[in-house]
Amino acid sequence: MSIEMGDNRAQGNALTYLGHALAGLDQLDEARKVYQRARNLYQQSGQLHLAMEPLAGLAEVDFCSGRLRDSFDSTETIFAYLQNHRLDGTSEPFRVYLTCYRILKAHHDTRAYTVLHHALEVLCEQAQRIGNPDQISVYLTRVTHHRMLLTEAQREHVPCPDIGIDMTQFNSEKMVNGDQ
Repeated sequence: MSIEMGDNRAQGNALTYLGHALAGLDQLDEARKVYQRARNLYQQSGQLHLAMEPLAGLAEVDFCSGRLRDSFDSTETIFAYLQNHRLDGTSEPFRVYLTCYRILKAHHDTRAYTVLHHALEVLCEQAQRIGNPDQISVYLTRVTHHRMLLTEAQREHVPCPDIGIDMTQFNSEKMVNGDQ
C-alpha cells in the first residue's frame, strides 16, 4: 500500500525490514538488493538519516558475504555521517551503531570504540529520560540491540555514563538469559 501511495518513508521502512527478514533467512543477495533500493529511496527524498539503516544492513550483508571492502566502505559512510549527525527519527538507531562498531572492530579499526562509546552515551541518555528504574531496566535489557550494546560495552570495559541507577545490575549473563 505504501508503494501505491508514494510514501517514501513508509516504503523505505518496508524495504529495510524486508532486507532484515531476507538477511535473517540467509538470502543475502536478495537482502542486498532490497537494502540498496531502500537506501536509494531515502537518499533521493533527502532523508539521509534514514538511509543509514539500510546502509548498515548492506554493510552487514556484505560482511557476511565476504565482501569486506564493500562492507568497510559502507561502514565508513555511516561513521562519517555520525561525526556530525544523530540517528534521531530512525527506527533502529542502535542496530546501526552496533553494525558500525562490529565491522570496524573486525577490521581492527580503533574507531570502533568511538562508535561504541557514543552509542552507549545515546542509549543511556534515552534511558535516563524514562525515569523509572524498573522501566529503564526493561528498556536496556529487553530490547535486543540495547542489550547487545551493553554486553559489548562490558566486554570492552567501556564505562556506562551515570544515569542515576546501578548499571552493575545489568551484567552480561543476566541480560543474555533475561534474568533480573
